[in-house]
Amino acid sequence: LMMLPFSAQAEGARLVLTCTEQARCDASGACVAEGDSVSLTIAPERTDDLGAGTYTVTSAGGTFAARALERTGPFLWDDGDALRHVLTLTSERGAVLIRFALPSAAAPSMPEAGFLDCEVTY
Repeated sequence: LMMLPFSAQAEGARLVLTCTEQARCDASGACVAEGDSVSLTIAPERTDDLGAGTYTVTSAGGTFAARALERTGPFLWDDGDALRHVLTLTSERGAVLIRFALPSAAAPSMPEAGFLDCEVTY
């Protein structure tokens, strides 16, 4: 995992990811080029010294309560009653966003992974 600059590791710091989804792949391994824009703001709410705890994630779809194991994720949140999202930062510019239907979803879908190229600001 990437190491965040010290200033980004301070309690209360937030991550702002402005990304382009390079490809989206389904559970069967079929991938398509995307080019869609994905913007996420991840702000800590209640975290321990390592950053494990609760966060808020704001996207075009709204603001959602999230959990993380440490400051750099992975971040997990539910999008209402339909999708669960798991965001893993993989490098200074890379991230993987996995989406899958929640058991309560009216129309379950196959999981999919989006491979993101991001500009990250703090």
